[in-house]
Amino acid sequence: MIPIFGLFVLGQAIYKTMLPQIPVYETIGSIGMLALVANVSVLLAAIGVWLTGSGWPDILVVLTLAVIFLHTALFVLRAATDEPRGSNV
Repeated sequence: MIPIFGLFVLGQAIYKTMLPQIPVYETIGSIGMLALVANVSVLLAAIGVWLTGSGWPDILVVLTLAVIFLHTALFVLRAATDEPRGSNV
């Protein structure tokens, strides 16, 4: 699965090189913030599991991340659908 994702990212880089567009900075910032929150949350979950000896901190972090991911996905989809498109003439 990871090699497929790597090839997809490589394909996107090639596509964007051939058809350059200015990226939406809000989207880039949102995704970067989301990645940071996810990485820090995983560490906090590990510490919580270690301190409590329970799986509940991990479950709570996973549920929180799911809500954040869904919220961000909706934000990105709304931004993509609101973005003006070029003419088809």
